[in-house]
Amino acid sequence: MIFACVAALLLFVAVVLAQQQVAVRVIQSARDTGDRLTEKPMIYMTSNAHIVAPNTIKISAANTFQEIFGFGGAFTEASAYVLSLLPEDVQQQVADLYFGVGGNNYTVGRIHMNSCDFSLGSYSYDDTAGDYNLANFNTSHDDLYLLPMLKRVAATTKNVLRFYISPGSPPAWMKSDGQMDSSYAPGLIADPNIYAAWALFY
Repeated sequence: MIFACVAALLLFVAVVLAQQQVAVRVIQSARDTGDRLTEKPMIYMTSNAHIVAPNTIKISAANTFQEIFGFGGAFTEASAYVLSLLPEDVQQQVADLYFGVGGNNYTVGRIHMNSCDFSLGSYSYDDTAGDYNLANFNTSHDDLYLLPMLKRVAATTKNVLRFYISPGSPPAWMKSDGQMDSSYAPGLIADPNIYAAWALFY
């Protein structure tokens, strides 16, 4: 939805292959530049397949490798909180711009497990020390801001959404320094019970 990033360069292909030339419209947001969705000069790319230089990117439609299954971004508690402060109709406009057919039409989202750098504070789904079976595992913290944002997006898109979850940090009781905000190598306490409990989080 609203992406917490230091800098992003967004390129949009405006004209596709006009006499072996592609015009690319550049819109940039970048830290320490004053650029906030600022339109930059067009970039023109030409087909020079016979030229090989250090700064040449060659693309062959005949050779395919991995498949790109979609584009998207991160769902964070901080972005969900900011979104919740907006009027209802504006919240929907934001969802439409990112996930609607007339918008970016995103299909992929990353969701943090436990808190992350873009959360309102540190938390985990199980803060009970020694709870190796995760009897106290509870995701209700995310019911206030994160879950409503995810539900709005799911109701907005016409596509199949693919979400994947990524941990910000294990619970403090699983870590060698006893806190979520930092880590000493190796991070997790070297204990098979801890390894198994952390695996259960998934």
